[in-house]
Amino acid sequence: MAADFVYPDSDLDQSKILLSVLGSFWYRTYDASDQLKSYAIGTAELVAQNHRNVLETVRVMSRFEIPLFHEEHLFPIAIRKSQLNTAATNAVLFDAPEYSFDGQLVFGGAAQSDVFSFPAPTDLARVEKLFNKIAYPTVALSSDIDFFIDTKRHAIVFAENPFENNGFLKRAVTTNGEDDQELVLWGFSGKFDYEWVYRQFAYALGIYLKTSENYKLLMNAVFDSLVRGGLTAKNLDLAVSAVCGIPVVIEPQEKVEVVEYDARGVLVVTDKNVYKYNESVTPVVKPDDIVLGGTQLVRGFEVNEFFVGNSYFANDGAVVRPDVTKYLSTNSYDKIATEVLEDEIILDRSNICPPRRKDLAALALDNSFLSTCFLGDLVFENKEFPLFVNTEHESGYTYVHFPLDGFPADVRRFFDEVHERGVALAKLDKIPCFTDALEYPTISDFPVRGKFGPVYYAADTQKYYEWSSKAEYEEIVRLPVVKKLGTLAHLLDKRKNPSSEPTSENLPEKINPMRFLIENVLRNNVFVVRIDVRALGQNRLGLYNIRHLRQVLPPHTAMIVLFELGAQPDRILAEELVAEDNTNFKGIEPVLDTIDETLVRDNGATLTRLSGTCQ
Repeated sequence: MAADFVYPDSDLDQSKILLSVLGSFWYRTYDASDQLKSYAIGTAELVAQNHRNVLETVRVMSRFEIPLFHEEHLFPIAIRKSQLNTAATNAVLFDAPEYSFDGQLVFGGAAQSDVFSFPAPTDLARVEKLFNKIAYPTVALSSDIDFFIDTKRHAIVFAENPFENNGFLKRAVTTNGEDDQELVLWGFSGKFDYEWVYRQFAYALGIYLKTSENYKLLMNAVFDSLVRGGLTAKNLDLAVSAVCGIPVVIEPQEKVEVVEYDARGVLVVTDKNVYKYNESVTPVVKPDDIVLGGTQLVRGFEVNEFFVGNSYFANDGAVVRPDVTKYLSTNSYDKIATEVLEDEIILDRSNICPPRRKDLAALALDNSFLSTCFLGDLVFENKEFPLFVNTEHESGYTYVHFPLDGFPADVRRFFDEVHERGVALAKLDKIPCFTDALEYPTISDFPVRGKFGPVYYAADTQKYYEWSSKAEYEEIVRLPVVKKLGTLAHLLDKRKNPSSEPTSENLPEKINPMRFLIENVLRNNVFVVRIDVRALGQNRLGLYNIRHLRQVLPPHTAMIVLFELGAQPDRILAEELVAEDNTNFKGIEPVLDTIDETLVRDNGATLTRLSGTCQ
């Protein structure tokens, strides 16, 4: 938020007080008090500027208080007539939308323009007013009305040529041996970009962007995450807010007062700040709402986390996890819900109806998740498909697969590789990561005499076990042997104690590829940031700056960014763009049709007896 300009800010802004400080003689008696007043004002202006410089020096030491720009209360800008619309100030740029590339423009040359451009100080980012002199100016030009600062070309662009304005005092000079004219503009409340954010702090993060409030916000979000040992939900929201240009609540607590649409977008006014969004967003607050710091006021971006908390459910009144022996969950295991918005714990689906997230249409895994042998992305859609089962596969194990989007060769390779790895795992004597639960020491057949009884020696663990017999060890100590599983079909098998390869009857009929992916692969380690492209603000840093969050994400965590595209609404203001005019027009002449009167004459009714009865 821009700082408010206050006048008078201190005694240095009031000439009468300055003279009274010098003494009553200079203020009341001295005849040339006007000259002395001008001198006092000039000296006070210099002192006030030095005071501002000291305060800026102190603020620069804090990454939270660091100012974006250096402020100069008054400063001179000298321009020359020969500099008008030169290539340096009016060069053709590729990203300038105001040009029509019709074959007449020359790269590196000056474009013809209806405005008047002159060089500006290289670091000048903005200036509010331009005067023709310091004391009692007679010409005042306003920013964004009479001129603006083109920071790309480092130029001041005027609506009218200042050399044709008689209010500016000009002097004759020589430029490259030719006669020229020069005038001095006095800038008021100028802001100079010395790149303090980058030079003081952001250089350490490798984040170099154009100075802005969102740049500072992104830098602080990344720095906070590094200092505090990891990315938090708050810092993630602040970073995404800065990148997308979608403001969130600044103060710790604010009260919404106004939510209105204007000609350029949506305004949300609180008791402390004004937040502006483009016209495509949908507000999620209303007047009198109390909002906390970091809260989104519109629907712009959303963070969806996939974590094991979604797998908890109620069992006889206690909240527990699913059985840890279920290595993969299936769609038939309906206690797991990845689509829940607020409730991390699903108590009972039969008794409650949890609010649902806006559905994800699909998730695509690129080469960041797949090996380099894949040609493109694999897309897991969020809808149910039939599970295809092949019980006569050449490997001798049941082969299963379900529809995925992508190159057909990639889809076939994906399921082939999953099956091959599963077959290799099923043939091993042990399952990695589950050795303690599935593998047991093999003890000797004959005991040796121990201190308190027979001792059986286990060579694989190099330990002694005291049991009265080997049978007692087998029956009491050793847990039931768990069947070693490996293929995808094994893991989807719904039988508790399978003794053979699963068939179609033992497997789920349908499967949701995206849900299957989230529940079994992505949860705990992946979260999705969904960004509505229609809500991006004008002051956004650019979506490519999402990459800077990589340095604060834990190494075992991945972030998937989804850019949700949508049609931009087209609003028409009827009172301005729609014209209506009523005119009269003549209808066609009716066709006359003459009907002879004999065709419509009514000669009356005639009564005739058709039958009767004699009595």
